[in-house]
Amino acid sequence: MNALVYSGPGAGNRSTQSALHALRSTLHPSIVHHVSTIDARTLIEEHREWQKTCCVLVMPGGADVPYCRDLGETGTRIIREWVEEKGGFYLGLCAGAYFGSARVEFEKGTELEVVGERRLRFYKGTARGSVYPGFCYQTESGALAAPVRFIDPKTGIDDVGNIGGHLSWRMCCDYVNGGPYWMCHHDTSQVLRIHSIKTDVDVLATYPEKNHAVSAMRVKVGNGNAVLCSSHPELDSETWLHGPMNAISDHVQRRVEESHPDVEHDWKYLQHVREMVRVLDAHADRRRDLWRLLLAAGGLKSSIIWD
Repeated sequence: MNALVYSGPGAGNRSTQSALHALRSTLHPSIVHHVSTIDARTLIEEHREWQKTCCVLVMPGGADVPYCRDLGETGTRIIREWVEEKGGFYLGLCAGAYFGSARVEFEKGTELEVVGERRLRFYKGTARGSVYPGFCYQTESGALAAPVRFIDPKTGIDDVGNIGGHLSWRMCCDYVNGGPYWMCHHDTSQVLRIHSIKTDVDVLATYPEKNHAVSAMRVKVGNGNAVLCSSHPELDSETWLHGPMNAISDHVQRRVEESHPDVEHDWKYLQHVREMVRVLDAHADRRRDLWRLLLAAGGLKSSIIWD
């Protein structure tokens, strides 16, 4: 089996690389032999080949408008049919989760507004965001370590992705930066399943601070699965955030030496990033279990490396 991460326009470089790293460190190499990227042209023109061996297609964070443009009707149809008819597993993270919903309402009423219908329609409702205010492209100013409540993947999901058994909930703080939320009618005290005519939705995780708005879900789509996640458990803070934090620290130090008028603003920004990274570092093990949950919900539990 192979795992693929979409790398076409719209896929953020850090999001793509962190997804590759997380897959390689979580899935048994003896079972999942190759983890690599796939662009829009290959996804469309060589779909008969990659679908033969692909166990998961990850649509990473970034921006979903270029996903719509480059994949178009043909690319989205290929993905949809692979999941629905051939039992494929689509994993959408942040932008990939917006892309996998029927409608997007992102920063509605602001200069960043993106509103419109989407073709994949794995989840037949609206993905709204940002779930937390303050999002700003290419910065960490609106990012935070947000509390997330999630199903324990070791006890709550079996080897083929069925939810049940000894269902229990865990807590972590995960990296959130512009991700969506979904408002579903659900009972957080029981197995969280919402039925509709064509989909079977399981709530995997919620945002307690947002009245338990859904932060991750699994949608049964025909013979396959689509897992949509608002946050970024795949992003290892030590690997992907310590470097930017140190760069911000160096920048602030130069501003101090120059007596720059914006130094107070920059200092507050640095303190915000430092605190966020500190919390994410402290929750590293639980964040990895949230990442394992997403993969297990897609039917890959037996392929996961467990500590």
